[in-house]
Amino acid sequence: MLHNSVNRIEYDLQIWDSHEKKLDRIFRPQERQGRSFDKARYQYYRSVHRRYAARRKELSGEEKQMLRYLRDALKVQRKDVYKGWWRRNFHRLVNLIGRISDRITQSGPAYTPGHYDLVQQQRQQNMQQIRKVLSDHGMEQAIPEVERQMRENAPSFTVPYSVYVSNGKTAEYHLHINKVDDDGIYQFEKYDAHLRFDKNPSMNRSQQFRVVDDKTLKADQALNLLEGWAIEQPIQDANGKIVRSWVQLNFNERDGTGAYRYIQTPSHAFDLEKAAHGLPIRELNTPASRRELFDGLRAGKVMPVKVRVGVQDIEMYAVAAPQDGRIKILNQSRDEVPLSELPRLAQTLANQQSQSNQQGPSIQPSQSNQPAQANAPQLYIDQNNSTSTKKLDNKKPLVRKVPNKGSTRRI
Repeated sequence: MLHNSVNRIEYDLQIWDSHEKKLDRIFRPQERQGRSFDKARYQYYRSVHRRYAARRKELSGEEKQMLRYLRDALKVQRKDVYKGWWRRNFHRLVNLIGRISDRITQSGPAYTPGHYDLVQQQRQQNMQQIRKVLSDHGMEQAIPEVERQMRENAPSFTVPYSVYVSNGKTAEYHLHINKVDDDGIYQFEKYDAHLRFDKNPSMNRSQQFRVVDDKTLKADQALNLLEGWAIEQPIQDANGKIVRSWVQLNFNERDGTGAYRYIQTPSHAFDLEKAAHGLPIRELNTPASRRELFDGLRAGKVMPVKVRVGVQDIEMYAVAAPQDGRIKILNQSRDEVPLSELPRLAQTLANQQSQSNQQGPSIQPSQSNQPAQANAPQLYIDQNNSTSTKKLDNKKPLVRKVPNKGSTRRI
């Protein structure tokens, strides 16, 4: 069914109008006075008329009126293109036979989609493609706003959104969607990633990432780069060959556009298997957890791990450091802990745990509406698990009879 809100016949005719404007820029007016230009216009108008004439019942009132205007225009154009009575009427007869055939067979040009239908199909496919690209790169939060502006046929636009990271840090993304033609086809061109430090704005960092063939860094990978970590990515070398390399932002150097320069370490120069050899990380003991750990490190993630020190498992973090050729072990504050310091760290944690166990749970005095007195009664727990109060005599121990067992207990 046709949409009543859109005059499709007018839409299809505007395509030819746009085509003629392009011809005006290429050819001089006297060069466009030949019969071939008039015939091309006539054939296009006739194809549009045939497309919708067989579907007259489905047309809106405005479209039916436009169809009558088009029919009158075809009569004038036919006289200019086909000179002579016999030639003109022979062409009319051939055209009439084609229209009758279209109505009988319910096929042919009368039932092929018009330009508007094709454009709508292309726009729908384009929207699905951009939706998939955004979803594959972890930018689902921006999809509703991107689709809304695409449906409104907006010019090139930018969609911002933010994600709370932790500890006063916020990640902001600005997606640049470029309109490539007048039919409403869009392209995800690039995006800007920002890392905001709420308590220390001087540490804020930003970097722009291009989208090539619908491929770019994922949102979390961009954030990991801005955090200062390295990720492993396929890149193109000077010879045009795709190689895998570790990349990291150099916060001390910028290029001409103001973007941070990259530090690259070839993957063959930093092997995770060799770097992980000998590390007391429990996740390296099984193939599944080992693969999960390595995948996270390649994506630039700070991976939670359990480090074995003596008989203890300490919860820490691991991150790839390709420039140093090793895997760093971090504490809960994300500060590096050298391997030589692990025994002392384990001893410190053990001492803290021992002190906590010796102190035991503390019993707080009950709250009352009366103000606290200097000789407030102390608390004790009887065998019936009920809390009561007695003033203790420092000189004479209190002896209380336990009625359930007929015995006494000294407190």
